[in-house]
Amino acid sequence: MDRRSERRLVQPWFFWLVLPCFLLPFFAFAAPQCNVKGEPDPPSEEVSMTGVDLLIGGEPTVERQAPPGEDPGTSVAARASDLGPQPWAWVALLAAMAGATVSVSSSGWRVGASILAAAVGVTSLIGLGLVVGLFVAEERIGFSLALGLFGLALVNGIMWPVYRAIFGFREDPPAE
Repeated sequence: MDRRSERRLVQPWFFWLVLPCFLLPFFAFAAPQCNVKGEPDPPSEEVSMTGVDLLIGGEPTVERQAPPGEDPGTSVAARASDLGPQPWAWVALLAAMAGATVSVSSSGWRVGASILAAAVGVTSLIGLGLVVGLFVAEERIGFSLALGLFGLALVNGIMWPVYRAIFGFREDPPAE
């Protein structure tokens, strides 16, 4: 296998596809309600936050408005706004950018750096999920896609050294 084939085995598009995931909803927050019989009703208020909202501490997007008589200080939107910028989201974004950069480079440490970037991305998104999960949030498509793509990049990076160990690796022939 030559260097060109090796370059194709470490796929940079896993990392590039993580970046637009930050524009999608990452988490949704809902206020559960119970009716008189104690059965759960649909939430009275529901808001969602994109990855960019988590990066900059932006305001959540209101998907379902709270009833007019509810105290604004206890609303789901107010609690979600209190999250502020999330450091774990920044670590995940920087890991995606670093992984995309090193996976297209021609250096010899490309595979190891891609594995490290993917591992940092997975770890940071799990950390973000734990921190935001304390606010009774549920994951949305942006978070799930980003976590899955980081996981695929990690598996792809780990499988390359295994493939190389099993099938061997030959250097490019010297230029004549």
